[in-house]
Amino acid sequence: MRRKRQQLSDEKSIGILQKATAGTLALLGDNGYPYSVHYTLFSQANT
Repeated sequence: MRRKRQQLSDEKSIGILQKATAGTLALLGDNGYPYSVHYTLFSQANT
């Protein structure tokens, strides 16, 4: 993590992921090459 003071706790991170319906996961790949993947979540609960 580049900016430690902006890092969220595990609990806050999990809470955000549980409430989100879409987002972008950004990572560093081989040799520090950045890449991102967009995702969309859906639920079939109560159908």
